[in-house]
Amino acid sequence: MSATDKHCNIAEPHNNVEPGSRKRNSSGFVKPRRRRSKLNVKITRPVYSESELQKGFEHSDRHHFPLVQIQDRVRRIRCRLRLKDVGTFIVNLLPIVHWLPRYNVRSNFLRDVISGCTIGVMRIPQAMAYAILATLPAVYGLYVAFYPTLVYAVLGTSRHISIGTFAVVSIMTGNAIDGFLANKADTDISTTITPTTAEGTITLPPDNNDQDRVEVAMALCFLVGIIQLLMGILRLGFVTIYLSEPLVRGFTTGAAVHVFTSQFKSLFGIKVPRFSGPLSIVKSYAHFFSHLSETNIATLVISIASIVFLTAASELLDYHANKGFCNREDTTEEEEGESGQPVKKKPRNKLPLPTELVVIVVATAISYKGNFEQRFGVNVVGNIPTGLPTPSLPPFRYFAQLLPDAVAIAIVAFAISVSMASLMAKRNNYEVNSNQELLAYGSCSIVSSFFHCFPHAASLSRSVVQESSGGKTQVAGFVSSVLVLVVLLFLGVLFTQLPVACLASVIVVALRGMFRQFKDILVLWKVSMIDLSIWIVSFVAVVFIGVDIGLMTAVLYSLITVIVRTQKPYCVLVGKIPGTDIYRDIAVMKDAEELPGIKIFRASSPLCFVNVEHFKASLYSKVGIDPQKELTKEGNGQTCCSCSCLNGKASDEEAGDDEEELSDEEASPSTPTPTDVRDVHTIIIDCSMFSFIDVVGIKMLQNIVADYKELGIRVVFANCKAPIRRSMLMSSKLRKDHTIDLGHMYVSIHDAVLHFSTPSNSPVSKFS
Repeated sequence: MSATDKHCNIAEPHNNVEPGSRKRNSSGFVKPRRRRSKLNVKITRPVYSESELQKGFEHSDRHHFPLVQIQDRVRRIRCRLRLKDVGTFIVNLLPIVHWLPRYNVRSNFLRDVISGCTIGVMRIPQAMAYAILATLPAVYGLYVAFYPTLVYAVLGTSRHISIGTFAVVSIMTGNAIDGFLANKADTDISTTITPTTAEGTITLPPDNNDQDRVEVAMALCFLVGIIQLLMGILRLGFVTIYLSEPLVRGFTTGAAVHVFTSQFKSLFGIKVPRFSGPLSIVKSYAHFFSHLSETNIATLVISIASIVFLTAASELLDYHANKGFCNREDTTEEEEGESGQPVKKKPRNKLPLPTELVVIVVATAISYKGNFEQRFGVNVVGNIPTGLPTPSLPPFRYFAQLLPDAVAIAIVAFAISVSMASLMAKRNNYEVNSNQELLAYGSCSIVSSFFHCFPHAASLSRSVVQESSGGKTQVAGFVSSVLVLVVLLFLGVLFTQLPVACLASVIVVALRGMFRQFKDILVLWKVSMIDLSIWIVSFVAVVFIGVDIGLMTAVLYSLITVIVRTQKPYCVLVGKIPGTDIYRDIAVMKDAEELPGIKIFRASSPLCFVNVEHFKASLYSKVGIDPQKELTKEGNGQTCCSCSCLNGKASDEEAGDDEEELSDEEASPSTPTPTDVRDVHTIIIDCSMFSFIDVVGIKMLQNIVADYKELGIRVVFANCKAPIRRSMLMSSKLRKDHTIDLGHMYVSIHDAVLHFSTPSNSPVSKFS
């Protein structure tokens, strides 16, 4: 084979404006219409099989050997274990060491202070509200708003996410605490039977106090941190890829339903027990509506007033932010190619007003002045201790029972936080390290668990506000923590008379964004029915089965959809578009033509044990020749069913037999009819879609090649990637089965087509 000879002629594009093609756009400016130019490519080179290509060019598959990959990994680990590299590794675990010395005080400090104050004002009401959501006193939400933020500013890589209380994680925490205490109560009841009476009187344990709930929350937070820390050490940041976007959005929407339901008792002032297990939400609504007559009118009025004010203020702020545009001139040639023309309008940054804090301050003042707790029976927050909590160890004896809930919370919190961090990094042109983020989240949970904190995550709303209000670095987190610290040390006692209904109203209004995710159904309906089913299954499972089990159900269903789609991949025959070397699906591209004597088959999936039978059946059906049936008929002395008889005349009896052998699927109009064996001499299997192949798939390909060879039809492969090629050749070498070798592999479909279109290279069918 001679050296490759390439000749490429590319016509340069011409951006000439056609005469009379100038028209006015919506802004009144004349916009030229460009004439589309064609790029012509002409390449002259030899036809290459893989063996010929490797003879002419240097080639090595060394890096695909498993042993070589293990050796390279061990070498990298050895380099990290050197003394100076260990020091570098430890320094890399503290991102603050890198960004703080380079901090630009002049350009960033004022913006970070403004952003930090804005976020701090948002943190205070949300922290107290989400602590109630987690079935804990409000002050513990302030602890979560303070300690994790400080730790993340030191260890985190994102400059914009706001770590602290988050609705979904809070509701999962509350469910875990209630489930644990319910099991503990059942155990206490079974062991406290008093034998003094014949009837066996059962002494019920006292109601769980806040200290019990705090201890469970501390243990849960510590366990979540350990799990996330281990995931970071083991480099398991990739596990979140199994939480697809439809799954996460369906899950968060279902969790929002649980959050909304849990606030009814606070909004209406009705005592509703917290149910757990499947259909718990149905039981909650049934109990709520059966006791609706017990509504506290004063509490309901406070709730309605707070929700109306918060919703109206939020809508007005959104309207103002979306309506306020500023025109600007842009001299770049990115859009129009000419200076002086206007570009699309840019909305102003949204700087939110502290509406939640206003509601809380006003409601607290009115409640205190009117003595709502004593006069109307309105439930208030109660005593909020001033100062910081004394560090204490979480109760390790609870770990075994809390492990399943901790795993679910750890994965959900990480998935939500790292997705938000990645989004912010992409929008602001920097990178985040998912494994370092795991270490940061784990450290936040472990450290804060000693200070009476419950599990937390990045807040979507606060993160967006931190970015839009001008925050540039993690300094904004430090500033927001200072405001929370002021409340903890000096101002906490002022919120003693705060109605709990106000905090419930803050939570309900904050759920609007999650409930807007129902719009995903219309989008997914048009884009992908599989993704729509994942969204619906995730939502329904979370709502009716529970947050933790519902999440596992959704992940399992999502994986099943991948397996099913892999098991039955999309298989097609492809044809050549005339005048090109482009090959497309003949069922989609009407101009694509099949070539005489050549069938080109493509399967859009890996080739492994789960889909080998479907691959083989699809190949036989699409090509129209089943070699096993043909060989069986030949062995029985019958004429080939595809060609009927060698002289081209089929008897009526044989034609009837052929019709009976066709299944209903084969007889359908969309399925290719059986092909005359004499009409096909080559089958090309396009391997471009094979991401991997296993031994079962290789054995099946060897059988296909051997079976068609008996009929005089040659089967070859095109676009084989290096790992696929190596696996096929190694299997043939070890089994001493040379059915498939480099001579069966071609660089591209077009190379194989050109090779076998030549009469001298075309195999001769045994029936010809």
